[in-house]
Amino acid sequence: MKSILDFKVKVLQKDGSKNSLLDSVAVEEPLEIRLSVAGFTLRVATTMRTPGNDEELALGFLWSEGVIRETESIQSVKRSTDPRLEVSENVIICLLYTSDAADERSNVDLAGRR
Repeated sequence: MKSILDFKVKVLQKDGSKNSLLDSVAVEEPLEIRLSVAGFTLRVATTMRTPGNDEELALGFLWSEGVIRETESIQSVKRSTDPRLEVSENVIICLLYTSDAADERSNVDLAGRR
């Protein structure tokens, strides 16, 4: 998915004349962030972004919202492969270990208690 596209735009000059030219514009598309734990998946948020570094954006969002407190709780981060989705590259799924598995890996459960 490209983050910059060339579009033909109409330009109105100061003298009132019109012409057209190619202009590079940043693409903005939605990114749906999903969280998956113990076989359950839920939509956490949808944000607008310029495509690129989507996995990092999703993890940063989940970290800033306090959903992820320890990197050891993250099992994987991947794009959706759901064939029912119209644009699956706009959906990121963060798979977390269950509380028990996170405790075993880092002595911290998903709520951040020690």
